[in-house]
Amino acid sequence: MNDLPNIGILAGGIRYRKHGYGCKVFLPDIAIDFDFGDQGEYDGFDLWRLRIFAGERLVEFGISSASELDGLFNEAVRTGALVHSEGTQYYLRSRPFGID
Repeated sequence: MNDLPNIGILAGGIRYRKHGYGCKVFLPDIAIDFDFGDQGEYDGFDLWRLRIFAGERLVEFGISSASELDGLFNEAVRTGALVHSEGTQYYLRSRPFGID
């Protein structure tokens, strides 16, 4: 990713913009903003990004409110289902390593 320009177009006409530790990609129906992990992982997330991604569609994911999302996220951290990296990202404990 370092050899790509800061702003450009990927295969399939997908626009992107690099920033700080990550990238924002602009798909036809949604923009997805993510940061890379400590070792280049692309599958990390945080509560702020989950809120943005889910937006007004929480019920589509079986969640009734933003406060319920907060509670579910915090409970997953407390029980160890989510693990925190040295950066800002969280990962599913059961995930395969996301750099392949």
